[in-house]
Amino acid sequence: MSLHTPKTWKKHLLAGAAALSIASVDMAVAFAQEEEFDFLETIMVTSRKRPETIVDVPLSVTALSGTDLQAADLDTIVDLANLTPGLDFESFNTFPGRQDSTPFIRGIVVDAGVPNPLAQPVGVFIDGIFISGGTKAIGIENIERVEVVKGPQSATFGRSTFAGALNYVTKDPAEELEGRVTALAATRDEYELTALISGPILGEKLRGQLSGRYSFNGGHYANTANPGEELGEEETYSIGGVLLFEPNSSWRTRARAYYSKINDGPAAVQLIGGDLNNFGPFPAEGQPIGGVNGGDESIFAGTLPSRPIGPIGLNTSAADFALVRDALIADDFISLGTDVLGQGFGLEISTFRASLDSTYEFENGVSVTAIIGYNTEESLNIYDSDLTTDQSFSQVNPRKFEDFSAEIRVQGEAFDEKLYWAIAGNFYDARFDNNFDFVFFEDGQPGSSLGSVSTAFSNPAIGANLGGTPDVGFFRDEVQNYGFSAQLSYEITDQITISYEGRYNVDDITDIANLITDEAAAQSQGLVSNEDTVTPSEGTFKNYLQRATIDFKPNQNNMIYFTYSEGNLPGGFNNAVLGLEQFQIDFINNEFGQISTTFDEETLRNFEIGYKGSVLDGRLNFALSGFLMRRSDETVVTTVQIPQNPELTDFESQSITLNAQSTRVLGIEAEGTWFVSESLNLASTIAFIDSQVTDFPEGAIAGGDLVDVFGLNADPLGQSAPRFARVQASFSATYEHQQSFDVFGVEWNPYARGDYFYTGKRYLTLLNVGESPSAHVINFRTGLRSENATIEFFVTNLTNEDAPTGANNTSDLSFNRGTFGPPGFGSPGVFNFGLEGTSIGLRDRRQFGLRATFDF
Repeated sequence: MSLHTPKTWKKHLLAGAAALSIASVDMAVAFAQEEEFDFLETIMVTSRKRPETIVDVPLSVTALSGTDLQAADLDTIVDLANLTPGLDFESFNTFPGRQDSTPFIRGIVVDAGVPNPLAQPVGVFIDGIFISGGTKAIGIENIERVEVVKGPQSATFGRSTFAGALNYVTKDPAEELEGRVTALAATRDEYELTALISGPILGEKLRGQLSGRYSFNGGHYANTANPGEELGEEETYSIGGVLLFEPNSSWRTRARAYYSKINDGPAAVQLIGGDLNNFGPFPAEGQPIGGVNGGDESIFAGTLPSRPIGPIGLNTSAADFALVRDALIADDFISLGTDVLGQGFGLEISTFRASLDSTYEFENGVSVTAIIGYNTEESLNIYDSDLTTDQSFSQVNPRKFEDFSAEIRVQGEAFDEKLYWAIAGNFYDARFDNNFDFVFFEDGQPGSSLGSVSTAFSNPAIGANLGGTPDVGFFRDEVQNYGFSAQLSYEITDQITISYEGRYNVDDITDIANLITDEAAAQSQGLVSNEDTVTPSEGTFKNYLQRATIDFKPNQNNMIYFTYSEGNLPGGFNNAVLGLEQFQIDFINNEFGQISTTFDEETLRNFEIGYKGSVLDGRLNFALSGFLMRRSDETVVTTVQIPQNPELTDFESQSITLNAQSTRVLGIEAEGTWFVSESLNLASTIAFIDSQVTDFPEGAIAGGDLVDVFGLNADPLGQSAPRFARVQASFSATYEHQQSFDVFGVEWNPYARGDYFYTGKRYLTLLNVGESPSAHVINFRTGLRSENATIEFFVTNLTNEDAPTGANNTSDLSFNRGTFGPPGFGSPGVFNFGLEGTSIGLRDRRQFGLRATFDF
C-alpha cells in the first residue's frame, strides 16, 4: 500500500545519481582529456587524531570544507546529511523542535523513550572535543571543515561514537587582518547576518578571531489553534572567539569560547492520528484489560500521508500557557533553574562552550598535546504534547547538561618515519539533569475549546499520579569516563601500511530517579531528607575496543583499504524496577520474564573494504566503500504493566529497556566529483543500507509495537531496523563562467548551482508495516562572484516537497480519536496510552531569497 508515489522525473534523477556515483570511473575513462590542471582543493583531516589528506586516511570519511558548506548552503548539522552518504538525521525524537539533534550513521538507531545525550550512537565534536545537546544551532561562519567518520570510532574518539563521529574543525585566526560579512533575506520572514574578523594582535605570536551570528526564521505553517502564530519559528544568537598563541615554531596554544542562545516558538510538528490505523486490532498479550494500555492494539500500515488529515495547529495561546503554569506551580514542579513562569510555549536553549589545546614539538619530532574542554547547556521546552488542535495534554521539559573533558596525547615517528606511534589518556566527567511534567486538561473539549481546570502529573509514576500526590523530583545521570589508548602504524613497503588502534575504557555511571533537592518539598511528602527518595543506580562498565587496518596504495592518488573496528554503547539502568515490592516483582517475572534493574552495553563489529582516490589528472575524485556490521546485545524499549496492589486490580504502565536482539547491517556507499571542464563540475553521493534482525534469544522480549501487536512471544527475526532511510542519494551540478565582465571596475563571474537530494522511506517501527514517505528536494542558486564579494539569488525546496522531515511512533493523546472518555475524566484507568499515532516534523516550504557575502 502506498499513499505517496514518486513522479517519473524523480525516479530518473535518482537513477542518474546512482549511475554517477557508482559508474563514475567508467564515465571518466570515456571522457579522458590531455590537459592538466588542479581542480580540487586538498582537504586535510584529523580523523585519526593526526593530520592526513582525505586520500591518505584509510577510513570512510566524508570531508566538506568551509567553501563546500557555503556553496551548498549547508547551515546546520541537518543539512550536512544531504551530502553525506550513510548519514541520516532524525529532526526530532521524543521532544519536538531543536532540543534533540540525533544523527544516525549506517542505520544504527537507538531505541530510547527519553533521549540521553550521554548515550548517543554518533558523537559530535568541535575540534576533537565532545559536545552534546543543541547541535542544530552550530553555524558554519567559523568552520574550516566538517569530517563525518563512518563506522565505530571508539578506539580513537572514545565513548558515544558507537556508529561514527562528526567533527567540526574551526578556523585558525588569520596571519593578516581579514573579515567576512554575510547577509541573507528570504520569503517567510527568514533573515540572517553573520560576521567574522580575524588577524594578528601581537604580530606573529598572538592572533585572534571574533565571529557572530543572528538568524531568524518566521515559521512556515499558520497555527489554526492560535491565530496569528506561525509554527516553526526559530531564532538564534551566537558569538565566538579564538586566540592562537605561537611564541615559536615548537609551541602552539589555542583557546576558544562560544556562546549561543536559542529562542524558538512552537515547533512545526503534528500528529497523524490513530483513526488512520488499518492494521489490527490485535489482543495485547500480557496486558490486563482495564490497565493503562487497554487490551487491544492497532497500527498504521502502508505509507503515511505527508500531512495530517484535518487542521494544523497546537494549543499554544497565552490562556493555554496560564493553565499550564498554574498546574506546574500546584505540582511544586522543579524547573532546574529555568524561568518556567516567564516563558510561553516554545524552546529556549543557552549554550556555552570553551576549550584550550596546547602542543609542544621537541627537536626529535615527538610532540605532546594537552586538550581540555568545558560545555554547559540549559534548555526549557514547553509544548502541546498531543500535537493536535485538541486541548488535552501539554508538557514541560527543563534540562541542564554540564561536562568537562581532558586529554593528554604523545605521538611521534621512528625508523625513518616508517613507524607512527601515539599514546593517550583521557578523562570525561558529565552530569545531565532532566525533568518533565505532563499537564492534562480536565474540561478540555474536542476541537480546541479551552479547559477551565488543569492538573499536572509527573514522571516516573505517571499512572499513579493522575491528579494525585505531587511528584517534585527529577532525573539525574552522571558519567565519569577514563580511557587509555594507543596507535601504531607501520609502512611495510612504500605501498602497504598496517595500523592498529586500541582503547581501554572505563565508564562509571550513576542514575538517580526522583531526586529531590528542596528539603521543604521532601518533608511535604513525608520524607526526612533527600536520601529518602531512592537509592541511586550505580555501575561500572569496562571494555577494550580496537581497530585494525591494512591499506594498499598503487600510486599516490589511490588507495584500497580493509578495516576491522569495534564500538560500544554504554549500558544503564531500569529505574522503574527499583523499589518494587515482592508481589510486583513476582508478577513481572511470571508475565514478562526476568527483568533486571540494569541493561548491558551494546557492541558493534564492523568489517569494511574501501577504494578511494582520483584519476584523469584530478578530474574525477571518488570514494567507494562496502561494509558488514554486527550489532549485538541491542537494547529495545518495551512497555510492561506493573500491578499497584496485590489484588491485581490496578496497573501502571512503565517503559523498560532490555538487551535483546542482534542485527546485521550490510551496505555500500559511494561519492564522487567529476570536473567536466574548468567551468562545469558534477558531484553525487548514494548509499544503500540493509539491516535485519539475525538473532533473538529464546524467552527475550521484542521492542515497541512488535510486542504491542503480536504479544510477548513476538519474534523479530528478519525484521529491518526502523527510523532510518534505507536509500539516500544526491546530485549536484555547478557551473561558473570563466570569462568575467566589468561592473564599475569590479570583475564579476556568473555562476549557477543545482542540488537534488533524495531521502528514502523509513520504517516507523520494528513491525515494518508502516513507512514515512520518501523525499525529493531540489535547491537552486545563481549569482555573481568577484574576488571579494558574492551576490546570489536562491530558491530552496523548489517543488514544494511536503514529505515529513521525521516520523516517530507515539501515543495518540487527542480527544477526537476516541482515546479519552468524556470531559470531566481524571480517574486512573481511563487513559489509553496504547492507541498508536505518528508524530511528524513538517518540512519547510519553498522559499526565495537573496544572499550577499563581502570579504575584506
